Amino acid sequence: MAIVLLRRKGRFFPFGGVIWLEDGTEQLVAAPPEKADAADPGGLLDALVAELREEASGGRLRAAGTCVDVRGDAELGLVIRVDLEDTSGDARVALLPYERRFPRRFSISPNPVERPGVPRLFTA
Repeated sequence: MAIVLLRRKGRFFPFGGVIWLEDGTEQLVAAPPEKADAADPGGLLDALVAELREEASGGRLRAAGTCVDVRGDAELGLVIRVDLEDTSGDARVALLPYERRFPRRFSISPNPVERPGVPRLFTA
């Protein structure tokens, strides 16, 4: 989804995905517009994380994650960052570097970088 949005719009706002505990259904999610300024990606991410944390603390999620367009990672430059967590407390980060070639044309790295993550959603 992030790559599609990047190619269509040249950028994307933070979004997430969940797996519901009750039936294993997967669903894309976004921050509730009334809880953040749509022009502020950082505010949207904060609102999305707060919403996911609330669902996780209510015991309704098996796993969840967020996806963010990072403009200027110190090490990798432009990256698609995906943070994933599950009920076991495992948290991972995947970084997918990309380069802007022309407006709405990008070169996406075939080699994502994986790192340990810090739990933000499934916390005690």
